Amino acid sequence: MAELEVGANLPWLDYGQDFGASAWRPQGGVAVPERRERLRAELGRIADSGATLVRLWLLGDGRAGLVEDDALRPLGLDDHVFPDFDCAIAALAEAGLRAHVVLTDFLWFAPLQVENGVRLGGRREQVRDPAQRAELLSLVFAPIAARYGQADQVAGWDLLNEPEWATLGVGTTDPSRAISKAEMREYLGELAVLFHARARQPLSVGLASAQWLSLLDGLPLDLVQVHWYETHDSLAALARPVAPSAPGLPAPFLGEFPTQGASLPAERLLEIARDAGYSAALAWSSLATDPATDQQACLNGLSRFTSGRDFAERARA
Repeated sequence: MAELEVGANLPWLDYGQDFGASAWRPQGGVAVPERRERLRAELGRIADSGATLVRLWLLGDGRAGLVEDDALRPLGLDDHVFPDFDCAIAALAEAGLRAHVVLTDFLWFAPLQVENGVRLGGRREQVRDPAQRAELLSLVFAPIAARYGQADQVAGWDLLNEPEWATLGVGTTDPSRAISKAEMREYLGELAVLFHARARQPLSVGLASAQWLSLLDGLPLDLVQVHWYETHDSLAALARPVAPSAPGLPAPFLGEFPTQGASLPAERLLEIARDAGYSAALAWSSLATDPATDQQACLNGLSRFTSGRDFAERARA
């Protein structure tokens, strides 16, 4: 049985504000000294748990880091995104961790809200409109792929977090916060081609559940990534054996599983994922505040699992 690589979601210090500036934080994200120290400290705690991977979110719903016109048409990245990303790369290297970097969240497609001068969501037309989509790809994502496409600390690129919730007829029936399945597939396919041309790291899309794998059928992705929550899937679904989708590819990886609200603790869920054949599993979460997160249970579960694995390896030796 292949060994399970384990890690944690460190999705954000503050949602959508870690990379780039906004009216809320004009000084930028994690390159600001106080925030850099918070990031270093949290990565250190994750590394101390025995983890080797984290899952970091880059642009979230677009509230920071973007240059746009008044109609939310994409014009590029602001001057803080790269210094913030450089800081994150250095902190990952210091901690001995690698990151799956999530480009955007499904809230990118949510109806626009403006709070104290910051525009949250409302970027559906950047994907639906072919001209805007071309600008989004060339002006926002191509520079990211070109600059960090060879970085050792980037374990992979997650093109979109849980696209089901923004795909009409798949995870939502609300047309105000979604695009069609055909539009979503076209967008993800074009984004994958762009990254393959500029980056060597593998590509995935973080599906909310394995039940929606068909959304990605035939797209040029390298890794199958699914999430598991007992609110959507049973323990039997988590335990169902998985295998590589093609020869030479790794087995699917579990991009999220809860550390609160499940019927079993994190270390037991890791054991089930290992026995099912997943290549990696990343706990949700470190630092988020939601019903699926228990920050201490996250780190304790990783520590217990990796300590037990190390003990078994020593016993075999």
